[in-house]
Amino acid sequence: MEAMGYMIPCVEACASYKGEVLYDDWIQVKVWVSEVKRASLKFEYEVVNESTGKLCTTGHTWHVLVGSERKAVTMPPQIPEILPGTPAIVNRCPETKRGGALSAPPLSHPFAEN
Repeated sequence: MEAMGYMIPCVEACASYKGEVLYDDWIQVKVWVSEVKRASLKFEYEVVNESTGKLCTTGHTWHVLVGSERKAVTMPPQIPEILPGTPAIVNRCPETKRGGALSAPPLSHPFAEN
């Protein structure tokens, strides 16, 4: 997205903690775009404790699309098309031996970096 001249800084974050995650527990993070407005996006999140199978955190963030002058701009149609509208699972890094380090799965989107 930055290669297209846009950034999406976070302007609001909300989390609801429903259960615990211990230091050595593995977690699964799901993220998706749930709402698109003229110049903003809402990402929803779910965190599941893989050790217990229980949902432990839900949340959302709002992001504003800004251009090179760091001012809000109207979202071009190609931006929502390249973002996940259904939950995308964020996986732990395979080279990591402990829980906690996360990386995005390979995506075909132009802004994805692995």
